[in-house]
Amino acid sequence: MERKTTEIVKQKLAEYRRIEVKIKNIDEEISIERELAKPSVQAVAFGEKVGHGHSELNPVEKAADRRVKASEKIRRLQGEKGIAATRLRQIDNALDALAETEKQIVTLHYIRRSSWANVARKVYISERRVKTKAYKALKKLAEMLP
Repeated sequence: MERKTTEIVKQKLAEYRRIEVKIKNIDEEISIERELAKPSVQAVAFGEKVGHGHSELNPVEKAADRRVKASEKIRRLQGEKGIAATRLRQIDNALDALAETEKQIVTLHYIRRSSWANVARKVYISERRVKTKAYKALKKLAEMLP
């Protein structure tokens, strides 16, 4: 059971960078949708009937419809971003509760994908000791992460 929970923690840590990218991409998409939602100056042509039973929308109605759809998409994207940001905060909070060396080891190896040898050089301890500390840190994280 313990091995299974540490594997789940490893998966959550591996997702960290993907979640960061997802949040950036959502921000870009929200920016695009906001531009599309900006009101454009359009008027109904002289003599054009507004709405009166036609199934087609006139330019003003089309612009309003486009703004409504963009606003709905922005709300949906903001919800997705909120969920992703919450996941990152949960991981960050758990990492912050670790000792500094443990946090550095976990971040370097499981999030930044550095090799064990590279991590050992950066924290100035043997590779074997780094792996031991990493395993203990994963167990602690398993207790803290939902």
